Amino acid sequence: MLATESIDEGLAQARTRQVHVVLLDIELPRSKGARTEARAGIDAIADFAREAPGAEIIMFSQHDHAELGMESVR
Repeated sequence: MLATESIDEGLAQARTRQVHVVLLDIELPRSKGARTEARAGIDAIADFAREAPGAEIIMFSQHDHAELGMESVR
């Protein structure tokens, strides 16, 4: 299991390793030290699907984002 602090770090790991599951926070920052954005994780789904095509992507958040959560499964 690997953990990263940003979407960009996660994508870099996906490029160099075989990834089976991606746990993706809806508010994960795009780059290390960047501000969190309410939909950055959702916007990154296509990126992870491209870099780790066989991986299951599971979205989560500690915040109340029911509407965004539903959007991520569409």
